Amino acid sequence: MRFISVLVCAAITLSGTGCIKHKWKGGVPPQPTPYPVLSLSTEKTLAVASMVRVMVNTLPDNTVTCLSIDIPKYGESFNYNPDSLLLKAMEGKVKVVSDKNCPPSYWNTHRTDKPFELVKPPPGYVEPFHVFITDLQFLGANHAKGTVIGTARSVRYSLPCNAFRTSRHNWRPSCLAGSYMIMAAALVGRPR
Repeated sequence: MRFISVLVCAAITLSGTGCIKHKWKGGVPPQPTPYPVLSLSTEKTLAVASMVRVMVNTLPDNTVTCLSIDIPKYGESFNYNPDSLLLKAMEGKVKVVSDKNCPPSYWNTHRTDKPFELVKPPPGYVEPFHVFITDLQFLGANHAKGTVIGTARSVRYSLPCNAFRTSRHNWRPSCLAGSYMIMAAALVGRPR
């Protein structure tokens, strides 16, 4: 009798995990493409904007910032483009666009016909700075938190932030000291 109950328990466990794996191709849920637009309430939009502005305001003038929002679903990351209200809330000295409208990056880009020569950007081109917010949580009506991550060329900067509502439509960000990471780039040797 005990053997049968163990066998039934194992069959239920295996079928439950097997169904989840086979629901998606390769066991990974589909990533929506292109990134769907994420619309938040006014207060949530202002909370997110206050946290992201902390990083965006440190960037040099005339920088194009490409913004996306990462919200995990099913244990995988799903990326969203901000709606027009969130982009408008970010307005300032730096131009902020959604990730789908991001200009192409020319950094470390090689030509296929001449692999040892870098592709030259057009005159006046500014390399985009990619910013995304992840681990976004709304902890009640007056508190939000998330991690703002910015990448440019081979540098990645992570900034954990909290935002507190001081009054209606006013949010005060509080960001701890962030951390820099230098990402390894593929080094291509020149022919001798």
